[in-house]
Amino acid sequence: MDTQVRITLYSSRIYAVLLFTLAIVSMLILSMLPVAAVWFWTGCVGVLASTSWLLHCDVLLKAQQSCVGFLCGKDRSISLALHNGEQLIGVVGGDTMVTPWLILLNVRVESHRRRSLVLFPDNMTGDEYRRLRVLLRHSEGVQS
Repeated sequence: MDTQVRITLYSSRIYAVLLFTLAIVSMLILSMLPVAAVWFWTGCVGVLASTSWLLHCDVLLKAQQSCVGFLCGKDRSISLALHNGEQLIGVVGGDTMVTPWLILLNVRVESHRRRSLVLFPDNMTGDEYRRLRVLLRHSEGVQS
């Protein structure tokens, strides 16, 4: 088995659909609350602002700090490549979750910061997704 997996990330349609669905459901819930109109519209603006920010950063990968690829090793080491060309070196966290439909990749980088990546099968090629799942499942301390 390979000891390293190099992944190039692409925009995820699954993530975009889930994000828009959650935004619509949130606004529907807001519309059912017995609050003044000004609080309803404030809530809607908040939902739309956060949805657009997540769309820009995590779905379309257009923000300067968006992760556009990474190199993951069997020893749980990881190197994140950001959109602005910067590299972040870190370790895959033990609270990373690996399922057939979703990978929640938690990374501890230098200075005790954390980065989390939500990865769906359409974020990468099918072979890359399979190899990443196998690598993460066989590394120590990762939840399956």
